Amino acid sequence: MSLAALKQSKSGGRGAGNGYPNVLVLFQGAELANKAGRTPDKDVLTGLLVNSVDDLVANYDENGMPTTVVQVKVSADKPGKQEANIKHGVYEIAKGKNNNEALKEGQYVAFDRCKIRGTMIEAEYVDRPFGKLGTFNPETMYIYLNLPMSVRPERELKRDGKEPKMVQAAVICHPAESKLFNDRDSFVEAIRNAVEIGGAGGVDVSVYIRGLERGEDGTVVAFSAEGIRRWDKTTEDYETPEAFAERLLTDERNTKDLLEEALKGNAEQIWEVVPQTRIGYGVNSTLSGKIAAKQANNNAVALTDDQKRKLDDSERFRIDLDEGTEYGWVQSNLPMQRKIDGDDVGKWYGTGVRSLSGSQPRLGRHELITANTPEDIAKVFKDNAENRRAARRAAAQADQAEQTPDPATQEAGAPAPAF
Repeated sequence: MSLAALKQSKSGGRGAGNGYPNVLVLFQGAELANKAGRTPDKDVLTGLLVNSVDDLVANYDENGMPTTVVQVKVSADKPGKQEANIKHGVYEIAKGKNNNEALKEGQYVAFDRCKIRGTMIEAEYVDRPFGKLGTFNPETMYIYLNLPMSVRPERELKRDGKEPKMVQAAVICHPAESKLFNDRDSFVEAIRNAVEIGGAGGVDVSVYIRGLERGEDGTVVAFSAEGIRRWDKTTEDYETPEAFAERLLTDERNTKDLLEEALKGNAEQIWEVVPQTRIGYGVNSTLSGKIAAKQANNNAVALTDDQKRKLDDSERFRIDLDEGTEYGWVQSNLPMQRKIDGDDVGKWYGTGVRSLSGSQPRLGRHELITANTPEDIAKVFKDNAENRRAARRAAAQADQAEQTPDPATQEAGAPAPAF
């Protein structure tokens, strides 16, 4: 069976940005024009740039610490955005107002919808400071930076003897650590590498197994599957890398057919294993948690389906294709936290994926670009993502135009439509 035929046999219905980038900064200090109150056009935060944005490059020293100094203002000039309604500006996070703790040197803070002017950044919103317990602590906080990520739709989790609960997860890929394989031994070795890389720090591990093949007509066929490392109740530990690899080789529902094709040794195909990290969302960051928070007030109006969809992180990774819906890859940051109380170490949980820009193209589920992706194939994947982004924009503009009344069609003196 060719890779194209395998992809066809497995395919099925699985279940507009603005271009302003989002910025992550390591806080150094703030200069406030008025210690007694906010002055948005003069209050300035100084920090170290963590992720490169537009032409502004985030540089790092030999110890991995950022070195590019930037200054940030949070504007109040957006129409309809009143100064009195801004809960998170430079003043608020520097002074610890509006339920914030005062930001400390060494903490991270994210800014949304930014305009870059040299090393000055004008942000529309402060996303949130990270590490409310004080200075950034890698034992209780960690941020995955500038990696391809995907958020999957919320699902119900049922366990014996426990009430069902809604869960949602972010999947982080480590494409620079991808390992090629072409036989059973190299596959097992690639799984060992994935467990070591993806599970660093005690997080959940999965793997992205992908094959590439050039068709005779010059087209590229890519097909992938994911496998999640399981917890072994008998040993009360995660399965070993060898047991994980063996289960993937025999998993008839997911990876068996894919790996049988991979181990045939077809020289026209490229096979690789990419380490993945899976981070479950905290209960308040899941779609259900966000909806519950919005509707907590007894007088709150029930949210519409469209409003709920806008709260769902997975929608920013969704790709609708003729053959069904899939959830693709977007360069993003992900902060996560855990609680440590003496010997009691909690599980890592995410607080929401922050894409590097609202308008980034979404690489397809099978179109992840790794260290082993040939340049010409990577270009095909990028072009596909750009074309899909253009199509989404065109559809959004058409929808907006359809909902906007045409003055020429309204009779003079007729009342305007009510909204």
